[in-house]
Amino acid sequence: MNKLYLIIVFVIPNYIYSQQSENQESDSVKTTNHEIHMQKGIEQLLRKSQQIHYEKGGMEGFCVQIYSGDSREESQRIKSQFMRRFPEIKSIFYERVSPNWKVRVGKLRTRLEVKKLQSVIKDIYPSAYITEKIVPFGRFD
Repeated sequence: MNKLYLIIVFVIPNYIYSQQSENQESDSVKTTNHEIHMQKGIEQLLRKSQQIHYEKGGMEGFCVQIYSGDSREESQRIKSQFMRRFPEIKSIFYERVSPNWKVRVGKLRTRLEVKKLQSVIKDIYPSAYITEKIVPFGRFD
């Protein structure tokens, strides 16, 4: 009885064909061009939003600040230490915001993404906190 089931399951499906296409052209992918029609007010708002972002030099984003102090050497040391511990995180930078040097990590779009990053590095850098940053176009992580 088991042999009969095995034959039915493994042999019979090889001989069954269904829905074979006789016309090869009907199976090919067809591309179409779509046009988006918006009201004039919506188009104006989109253009205004784009113009505001271009004037700012980017879009609003978030990063995690792991150090703030007056020592450039200390900020460089913390940056290199972070790069060794977290090689998968590529965007790390330090900058001078007078009178302090700040080491910041990540260029993320949403607060949820940056909270995940903060929770990953919170054990090693307990004073890390989320800050807002203008991120240039195409530079998000």
